[in-house]
Amino acid sequence: MKGYSGWRVGATMFVLLALGATARAAAPCCGGMGGRNAETAPSPAQAALRPSAPEAKPQTHCPVMNAPINRNLYVDHNGKRIYVCCQGCLSRVRAEPEKYIRLLEEMGVEPEKTPPQN
Repeated sequence: MKGYSGWRVGATMFVLLALGATARAAAPCCGGMGGRNAETAPSPAQAALRPSAPEAKPQTHCPVMNAPINRNLYVDHNGKRIYVCCQGCLSRVRAEPEKYIRLLEEMGVEPEKTPPQN
């Protein structure tokens, strides 16, 4: 390569790296990942830093009024128990139980399973 000295190539690589280029361009065709795509194969350290799925919380508040629940007031629907805070909320949940189950699940709350009937 006539006209290129070692320091120029080194300086060019330094400038490219400083501008955000990666050294992957000089790696083999698989990016040195043994056939795995470097963009989709996280390192073990990266995988450990990923947030895990949040655990579902038990229901503590009424899905209608956001008040503390009364464990004596609930609606059972499709194997799930929805607790409410008062009689007014009980009638609302009875009218649209799927709506309130979905609302609870969107808030990260896991409705209790309906106890088996004896």
